[in-house]
Order: sequence, then C-alpha cells, then structure tokens
Amino acid sequence: MENAKSAAQGVTNQWQISNYAANHEIEGYASATSVARGGSIKLFVNSIDPGFTINIYRIGWYGGSGGRLVAGPISKSGAAQPTCPVMDTATSLLECNWNVSHTLNIPKNSVDATDWASGYYLAKLIGSSGKQSYIPFVVLDNSRDADLMMQASVTTYQAYNDWGGKSLYNFSSSNGQKAYKISFNRPYSEMGSGQFLNYEINMLRFLEREGYD
Repeated sequence: MENAKSAAQGVTNQWQISNYAANHEIEGYASATSVARGGSIKLFVNSIDPGFTINIYRIGWYGGSGGRLVAGPISKSGAAQPTCPVMDTATSLLECNWNVSHTLNIPKNSVDATDWASGYYLAKLIGSSGKQSYIPFVVLDNSRDADLMMQASVTTYQAYNDWGGKSLYNFSSSNGQKAYKISFNRPYSEMGSGQFLNYEINMLRFLEREGYD
C-alpha cells in the first residue's frame, strides 16, 4: 500500500542530494537511531547559512523514484554549533554537544499504517546557499506484526564513520591512529547517511519492489 502511492502523495526522486556540503557547510545528527510512531526525535544541525530547510523522506521503491516526501519543507534559522572536542584522550572519543535545531514529532495514525510507515527515513538538510546533507533515522511500528524485519546496521555505520577524523579503523583515522571509543553524537560521513546509501538501500529497494512486508 505504501509503495502504491503516487506523486500527488509525495512520491519523488528529489530526496537525492545534488550539491553535497563537502566542507561542512551544513550537517547534522539525530538524538536516536530510531523512533516509534507517535514518538519524537531531535535533530541537531550545524550550518554556516542564515537559514536552512528540512525535508523528510521515507526511502523505499516507489516505482523506482526511491522516496516519498512525508514532511517539509520545514524552515529554520541557521547557526554555527560548538566545536566537538575529544572527550577522552586515552580512547580518542570525539563527541558533539550541539543545541537542538528541530524536534520532529512522528504521528501515530492507528487507522492508516502507511502514515509514517515503518522504514528508513532521511532528513535532507538544504542550506540557503544550496548545500545539502542528510540525517538518517528509522521509524518503528511496534504495534503491528510483519513477515520480515530488516535491521539497520547503525553500529557498522558508526564504526566506519570518520567524521571529525576518527573511526574505529586506522586507515580512515587522522594520523593513522584509530579511536577506541566512538559516539553517535556526531554527523555521519558519506553525505551524512552513513553506509546506508552504499549498501542497505539496495536490499531495501528490492524488498519493497517485490512487495515483502
């Protein structure tokens, strides 16, 4: 039912980034990796621009378009966030403590399970300069059974995440020296999406294209 929705219901390919903020012009992270329908999740955004917008897309098949706009554009004032210090020199733990830019409240429509259906979501950040990046999160539906569960491997995303110069691997860490602890309180690399767009999106598109629940 979700993938049968049309362009009039938000189906689009505009979820894709066309002007990535490669020099940290705009970037962000979420307060959690997942949120249940009816819950809320905080978004923390660092921007060099005076303003930016947030568009929220559910990612799937959608006839090949790949996404559906479920919220936005949400207009916000931009601001530079505090630097993210190394919290523990022994482990090279790097952690941000940014101010909340937006709290996203997820509706829980008990009649329509396709209203913010469980799945992968991308918050697309668009600075007034045109620079763009993502914040990923998962929406859960704990009140409904499904045939299959697909797990987002967020700990793997984070293990390889070299944002700020440190991951759990020497090859992608500054000075060739890995961290021994990493934090989810920082943006992901890979356009902000972690490894989702490199790997998991292909499995997701297949499952939804074939109609698996």
